[in-house]
Amino acid sequence: MYSSIIEAIIFASTEPISEDKIKSIIGNGLTKSDIGNIVEKLNEEYDRTNRAFRIEKVAGGYILATRQVYYKFLQKMNYNKIKKGVTHAAMECLAIIALKQPITRIEIDQIRGVNSVGAINSLLEKELITIAGRKKVPGNPLMYKVTDKFLFLLGINSLEDLPDYNEYKSKFKELEENREKENEIKVE
Repeated sequence: MYSSIIEAIIFASTEPISEDKIKSIIGNGLTKSDIGNIVEKLNEEYDRTNRAFRIEKVAGGYILATRQVYYKFLQKMNYNKIKKGVTHAAMECLAIIALKQPITRIEIDQIRGVNSVGAINSLLEKELITIAGRKKVPGNPLMYKVTDKFLFLLGINSLEDLPDYNEYKSKFKELEENREKENEIKVE
């Protein structure tokens, strides 16, 4: 009985819906563990009947999502939701904030080497980042962090689902060194 109700609630939700919200809608003493077990059983049923979708935990809540195997087909009809209307500078800021949060604009500027005010304002406007408080240093600058909307658009439940920064840091350094060597060769 609860299985169909939970499935209907998740299906009708336009954004990830938390276990707490599901509990408040259903009532009847259902626990978070009960909801998790029901979602697991629904996913087992979807797997068994080879459905094109499953219930995923994203940004702290549940959402009905298409299976990864169908991505190449859906990509033809869809667009990258985060990139649409987001500049390269804003994407750089977003990546820095996601990896280093909470972080101030000055710290972002130091990493990028340029002023990031416009990019940060754009990300705030698109609700991909939010103010995380003030840093306790002279001037008390604002600190920024990514939002659940960012996690939702990336299709991840938490920042722990992002690739390991240190693993990629050495790869990026190697790429940069190779670019510098290529530029030296071209100049000679």
